[in-house]
Amino acid sequence: MKNAIIIILCIALVAAVCAGFAACGRNKNQGEPVTNYDEPAIVGGWQRAESVEITKDFQKVFDKAVRGVKDAKYTPVAYLASQVVAGTNHCVLCKETPKEKNAVSRYALLYIYEDLQGNAKVSNIAGSTVSVPSYDKPVSGGWGETASPVVTDEVRAALEKACLPLDVNPFTPIAYLQTQVVAGFNYLVLCENPNVADDEIPYQLVTVYSRLDGGAEITNVSEFNVE
Repeated sequence: MKNAIIIILCIALVAAVCAGFAACGRNKNQGEPVTNYDEPAIVGGWQRAESVEITKDFQKVFDKAVRGVKDAKYTPVAYLASQVVAGTNHCVLCKETPKEKNAVSRYALLYIYEDLQGNAKVSNIAGSTVSVPSYDKPVSGGWGETASPVVTDEVRAALEKACLPLDVNPFTPIAYLQTQVVAGFNYLVLCENPNVADDEIPYQLVTVYSRLDGGAEITNVSEFNVE
């Protein structure tokens, strides 16, 4: 009898421990699993890239994918996100230059599908009206491309100040693209807006004006549209 009681108590203890572990993975208020956007990729879900830098490995995938695109030239600027499917979907910000004389380069999103055999193709393109400057350095009065798409502390702080008057900050800075020297600085930043509908593109090109007095404001927001 004594041994039976001990066994029953052990079973109850194990059940309680298992229940505790299960509770740790759930939201205490809603009783639902907690979702973390920055956790490792899961099948079917897009995951933000740890770094926006274009790696040599991804450059190879990119080159394979754009080989079949005839009407424009694409240059990768920032790697944004991946999605694990039967293979991998990639989202990358690019410079899009139509193959015609005196064409203006603009920013576009390329969605690339890479299959399990290493083949890659462009599955979708979302263009914008925001042009890429011809200058590779910021000049007085003109826009210049940044040396790196990594968002700096200065740009992040300016965006946060610009969003202070808003009830909710709708913009997460992803890539720092351009600078313009004026009476202060203008910054062009690729941002993620989590407030858009599920079937809409969550990326937007945001222009932030950082004034000499330390203030900042958003002067323009441009969308991407599927071509």
